[in-house]
Amino acid sequence: MKSNALQEKRNNLIVEARKVLDGDLNEEARSKYDAMMVDVDQLKVDIDRAVKLETEERSTATPIESHKDEAKAAGKFETPEYRKAFRRYMQVGKSGLDSTELRALQVGTDSEGGYITPTKLESKIIEVLAEENVIRGISTVIQTDSDTNIPVGATGATAAWAAEEAAISVTGDPSFGQTSLSAYKAALIVKISQELINDSVFDVDTYVANEIGQAIAELEEAAFAAGDGSGKPTGVSVTGTVGETAASTSAITADELINLYYSVTTSARKKGSFLFNDATVKLIRKLKDGNSQYIWQPGMQAGQPDMLLGQPLYTSAGMATAASAAIVGAFGDFKKYIIADRGGRVINVLSELYAANDQIGIKYTQRVDGILTQAAAIKTLKMAT
Repeated sequence: MKSNALQEKRNNLIVEARKVLDGDLNEEARSKYDAMMVDVDQLKVDIDRAVKLETEERSTATPIESHKDEAKAAGKFETPEYRKAFRRYMQVGKSGLDSTELRALQVGTDSEGGYITPTKLESKIIEVLAEENVIRGISTVIQTDSDTNIPVGATGATAAWAAEEAAISVTGDPSFGQTSLSAYKAALIVKISQELINDSVFDVDTYVANEIGQAIAELEEAAFAAGDGSGKPTGVSVTGTVGETAASTSAITADELINLYYSVTTSARKKGSFLFNDATVKLIRKLKDGNSQYIWQPGMQAGQPDMLLGQPLYTSAGMATAASAAIVGAFGDFKKYIIADRGGRVINVLSELYAANDQIGIKYTQRVDGILTQAAAIKTLKMAT
């Protein structure tokens, strides 16, 4: 189904679910409501996939005029020669390459003996990362070649009224701290049977991109949400300061969410988004404001997020579930959370390690860090102890 049709189906289902919620909430009604909301969540996933596919279809509607233009636009890792040699490398390993293929791959040689992924394959991996990793999609992503110092605003300048022709007094200077973005290695090995990878109809690029993208996205999401900075990035739950503490260890009220909303600066609030996991969103969906209006509203158009108190609401599996002293949610300007990708993404083909099982291994590594650069930009919701 097209994304618009799926969106209409989701909107209608939400209306019906709310009728159930507003009625006599016996056990049967509660079960019916929960089942309907499971379908609502699945439809949201289907809508996002449909939007992505429709976008891809539009972007591939205009054919590339020539390999020469394609290579010029994409860079040295996307020449036809490099792409062809890299695909051959994934099929037979380095020992199976001829001298021409080895020369083509030389520009992407990594210090660990692997090769940097071609631009299009890397783009596929990044697309899967963006689709599966919510925080990467709403944060600021930069490319770095080394450890990078990021200025952190601590206090700002203060303005004052001044009389005509009088000296302007200095009432406050902006002060800056500094934090460093490093690089932590994320890695995995994907095993593929030799028969499958040599099959002429098998799209090895797409398979590898999907397997790698989904696995790395889960790893990144957990770190960007709640990583402690030890061998991994530091997450928003750790660097964001507590903006509101719930009165309960297992329940959240509408007033507590409103307090969280107003705990950040005006600037961050205007650009703010909420972040919770699915279990917490399930609790929030049932909340109403003082006018008996639901504070959660579905995204009304395909590709748009759901809304909470008029701001975008995103779900991340990396956020904690309600429990004693747990940091279950965050609100603020996630563009102040910086994700730094270090260098290129590297693939090594392990031709011999799994040969006894007639498999090859695709070892993938990437280096990344993440840090919140302004503590006042994102505040968190903590459950009672």
